[in-house]
Amino acid sequence: MDKQHFLHSDVYQSTLFHYVAILQKELEICDYLERKDRKCWDNLECKDIKGHAPYEVSRFRLHSEINRIPNINIESIHSLLEKRGIGAPWDYDESEDIKQTVIKFAEELCIAIGEEDARLKCTLRRSGSSEEGTKVGDPNEFDFIFCLDEIQKLCSVKDLKMEKEFVELNANMTNKDIPQHFKMFFGKDGLCKISEVRMAFSRAVKTVVFDEKIWKSKNIIFGKLKNSTECDKPVLTMEIHWFGCSYKDEIISIDLVPAIRKTEWWPSNGGSCELLSNESIKGQGCLLLFQTTVMVHSETHLRISCSPAEIKLLKNVLPSYFLEGYRLCINYFICGL
Repeated sequence: MDKQHFLHSDVYQSTLFHYVAILQKELEICDYLERKDRKCWDNLECKDIKGHAPYEVSRFRLHSEINRIPNINIESIHSLLEKRGIGAPWDYDESEDIKQTVIKFAEELCIAIGEEDARLKCTLRRSGSSEEGTKVGDPNEFDFIFCLDEIQKLCSVKDLKMEKEFVELNANMTNKDIPQHFKMFFGKDGLCKISEVRMAFSRAVKTVVFDEKIWKSKNIIFGKLKNSTECDKPVLTMEIHWFGCSYKDEIISIDLVPAIRKTEWWPSNGGSCELLSNESIKGQGCLLLFQTTVMVHSETHLRISCSPAEIKLLKNVLPSYFLEGYRLCINYFICGL
């Protein structure tokens, strides 16, 4: 192996040994390199632009700062959740860069979808653990809701007494008055056909992500798109790869969820509890997801999601120890603490 391979570094001054440490490769790789040229080990002292030598990187990446804590008490919970490799990302600054880059990418994707298909002009909302504040570890999962504003304007919600988790969308006008370019989204009965909307959204996403113009950041590249044809799932899942200083080839999963947002609306058979008397929570309304189920076998049933109210509850109403307790439970199952 040419010695220049060992001496070469990327734009972050990361050497081959930094990659070995970051990608958590087996030590046999290092043994192989040592047999080839023992002088290359001098490069183990090389530091990246953050001042980290490969050994330091390996210490954080291959071994958690805390392998196991047998007795967790209330005093240790907060510090535990702040530990790298446990509750916090291993590099906070770059994890924030990842977060902001992914959010900006999703915002540009939202605009591009509306430009590709004007019927699908949408408003972006964040969801999931990264928005709730319950995410633990590295920023490798994101959820975005694409609220289809133009379709929402044409419809009203129709409750289903026999299917409490589902509703239908009914056109606000007669079938002949539905704008021509929206007609394929509605049946003769005026009900929205969810598979047509979902497939149109999927086609628009594919067109946009396969166009190099959307990939403006030098740190991310496209991986793959999943669930683009399955109607029993409410999401399309995109995988991208992040290349930075502390994270190399980090796989990031992004869920893209087309939905109808109905603020100030709550299902009539959705039950009640004391928390729903809080108008700021109930006023968040619900999301209607373009998802069928094996049991329902319907082209018109949309699943109800209360995630806007849940996020409002977690972030602005419940005490912070609820979030910490939830994150601790996740750590318990992931890390075996």
